[in-house]
Amino acid sequence: MYFSLNAHFASVTPNITVALGVVSLATAAIALLSYWRSFKKQSKKGFPGPPGIPILGNLLQINTNTFPLQLEQWSWEYGPIFKINMAGAEWIILSDPDVINQQLKERPNRYSHTTKLISVFQELRTHGLFSSEASDWKQSRQWIAPQFSPGKVARSKSMVIHHALLLRERLNEHAKKHQITYEKWFPKGDHVNSAVGKKHADRVFYNPKELSPVWSEFSDRAMAVIINYAFAHGKDELVPPDMINGIQKVLATINHRLMAPVPTWRFYSTASDRDANKAVKLVNEVIDDIAESIRKDKESGERKDEGHMNTLLESLLYEKVGKEDDVEDVELARSAEKASRLTLEQIKGNLIQVIIAGFDTTANMMNNILYAFACNPTVQARFHSEVDSILRDLAVSTSTSDLTEFFHQDPTVQFPYTYGVMRESMRLYPVAPLQMFESNEDTVLDGHFMPKGTITVHLYRPASLRSCPTGDPFEFKPERWIECTDEEKHVMAQDAFGFVCPRICPGRHLATLEIMFFLILSVSRFNVQLMPSPPSATPARERVQFTSMVEDMNIRLVARK
Repeated sequence: MYFSLNAHFASVTPNITVALGVVSLATAAIALLSYWRSFKKQSKKGFPGPPGIPILGNLLQINTNTFPLQLEQWSWEYGPIFKINMAGAEWIILSDPDVINQQLKERPNRYSHTTKLISVFQELRTHGLFSSEASDWKQSRQWIAPQFSPGKVARSKSMVIHHALLLRERLNEHAKKHQITYEKWFPKGDHVNSAVGKKHADRVFYNPKELSPVWSEFSDRAMAVIINYAFAHGKDELVPPDMINGIQKVLATINHRLMAPVPTWRFYSTASDRDANKAVKLVNEVIDDIAESIRKDKESGERKDEGHMNTLLESLLYEKVGKEDDVEDVELARSAEKASRLTLEQIKGNLIQVIIAGFDTTANMMNNILYAFACNPTVQARFHSEVDSILRDLAVSTSTSDLTEFFHQDPTVQFPYTYGVMRESMRLYPVAPLQMFESNEDTVLDGHFMPKGTITVHLYRPASLRSCPTGDPFEFKPERWIECTDEEKHVMAQDAFGFVCPRICPGRHLATLEIMFFLILSVSRFNVQLMPSPPSATPARERVQFTSMVEDMNIRLVARK
């Protein structure tokens, strides 16, 4: 009896297994079909958006290096408010300036930074003003914002001019290299290679890898300026040479983690992760050393020269001097009082964020302006004419003191067309093209329900272009900033420094001063030209990591006499 039952069940088991398999497949097929119908149904209502595939939606259509560009292309196709499906999560993409402004005004109560962004900065011990929200942001802002006021920034003119002159020297070296490369690629006369037995002599020796890019020069000078402004002015000997390279590695790591679909660094550390952690540790040690040096100077009674630029770190020990009604002194004293409420970890995190935000954006903006000059020779000619007519003999001066004395006014007023070049570059090539936020509560957007936790992405370039009140919105025309009305200028000013809201970039005055001096004292001494290249050459394109820049520009510098 036992054996007969055992044989019976043995014969039945395969049938049951097959039946269960069929049922499982049918269930999966029904579930997938149900999801697909639901997906198609949702795509027909609410916001428009690009079609995707089941389960993954639009995820496979996204390239992290061109993410903002892909969204911008869709924004022109699907309108100022559209959606994308990121593996089941619906993201809302905005390029409507009014909606963007409204959301920014509703921070941090209704919208805030994404949880991922905050955690990335916290885990690297670089959490500060940019990644903070609510009371943490307010505390940091109360210390940092006054340190970047127009009056405080004006005290840094001599320091920025010094670095602009160093930049001129470095660009001159690149101009020499570019000339050598040009002559190598396109030799003349006796230099043409006429090898024995060859019917056709080689006359072109183009190799794009031989053309030296200039971005690193902008990066090094911008880094030096912001490090000096943050804590190292007058203490340069305490800054090790490898710290700048380390900070660049930290920025690369931040970008990688923000774009990574899985936080692998929480499970194991790569060489890049370890390098970034070492770099943050080094910056913290340098800050400690400089702070100790400042304390010793204070205890010894050492007095600073009149007009000395106090760094952000020095402001922690700031003592008000001068007249009681000196508005600038009073504001800085209040700033020091606010900073005393921050923890040491918060102070260091803020200083590191100031550096990260202050060098990459400025370097990329300068890089983009050079590309605009190469593509718009008439704009470049008018820029040269303005600088030459105003600076005259000082155009070739290497005296920091003489130039500092000359620039007693705001350079944006002295050089209006050059300022227009800067603003036009920011309008067409914003270095911070998007921001991502997360809704903190259920809300309604344009009549459509948005549940808590919905990701919204702000696209700043198409938002600015959509509302451009002057003609030819896609053309590079610096004169529009001179010829427009105040109202039109206000509308166009929604660019790289952020829309008008409490969280507008606090470092915009320093960035403007840097770019103006870099252009007037350095770039003006060169003609920027497109290097001849074959049709198959990689075209210039925007690449986005933490910030955006034009790469593969294929340009050369030619020194002006």
